[in-house]
Amino acid sequence: MTIDLGQPWEIPGTFEPYLTCLRACAAICLDHHNHPQSKPMQVDGEFSRSIGLIWPASTREHKDTFGEATSTVVIGWGAVCIAVRVAMHCLGKTKLKIAASGTGVTGSGTGVDYYLGDSSSDLAFQGLVRIEISGILQNEQRRFRPRLREKLAQMARSDSMGPGYAAIVMFGPPSTNLTKRI
Repeated sequence: MTIDLGQPWEIPGTFEPYLTCLRACAAICLDHHNHPQSKPMQVDGEFSRSIGLIWPASTREHKDTFGEATSTVVIGWGAVCIAVRVAMHCLGKTKLKIAASGTGVTGSGTGVDYYLGDSSSDLAFQGLVRIEISGILQNEQRRFRPRLREKLAQMARSDSMGPGYAAIVMFGPPSTNLTKRI
């Protein structure tokens, strides 16, 4: 399996310019580390595999529009791009829905960023998988465990909605951890 961030990403019912923004932010974060533009990415947690990752070089226009890789928005959107693609592949899902009430790190909301569904799902919360995503620009193991614990605890608010995964994406070198909650 290879994820090619240079190719249009088609998810039924999802606004294409949004997906383009996510792809640009992922490229900015990956380029920050001067990685070659084709690199294996380790996936661990609930799943263990290596997935090929290809991306186009980020441009000055991308950075002028979204910011540098050190921006929390760029890191977050880049992480969403990679985590959703990895989770869809690992879980066999094809649809994406943004959680309307957001993560609510202050204690409100569902505690998740997105829901993933498949072609038989109407995205009305039945048969969906919850996903909470976070990105770390540097691969700092000292930050990984606390971030994973935080995200898994945050998801508890919507446990009644079914299974979910916390996804932590690290950009240097690229890796994704998908850990199941419930």
